[in-house]
Amino acid sequence: EGLNDPISLLSLAEKAVDRLNDEDGHAFEQIAKASSLTTREVTHLTALKCLLRNDHRRAMMVLYRHVMVCPGDALALSLLLDVCHTLGDSQVALRGATAVAAYWNERKGGMIRPSIPGYNTVAAAIAVGLAVGGRRSEAEPLAEAVRVKGEKLAGGMATWALAHVFDA
Repeated sequence: EGLNDPISLLSLAEKAVDRLNDEDGHAFEQIAKASSLTTREVTHLTALKCLLRNDHRRAMMVLYRHVMVCPGDALALSLLLDVCHTLGDSQVALRGATAVAAYWNERKGGMIRPSIPGYNTVAAAIAVGLAVGGRRSEAEPLAEAVRVKGEKLAGGMATWALAHVFDA
């Protein structure tokens, strides 16, 4: 029974965030300790709960604080850029992208050691943040270098960055 019923993503999202107490948005570690979730998972769920309540600004700040302390979280950066785009907040997008840039640049790899998985996608996301924040002269070569590699997701984000560069 119910095998042919369509899955409602909205009800799944609401169920996922149902246990979160959002009165204290800074208690991610306490919530993680009280559940089987990691601090990263609690942060993502908190942002999701904010978005479900149409509190995009709070979701943006939850994600921004998270990328400041966990610059390796590519999903959080991608979500942050999406929320910043929705709100039209280019400065938080720029600050978020520049906050993770050094971390990811150190993991670029070279001749002996390859880059870590996801590097090109994050490099494209950083280019988006730079471009929307007005640092187009830095965003363009970064986005172009990613675009020519031909990866689908990274190439799409690089194209998004280049659209901002060429629109200026």
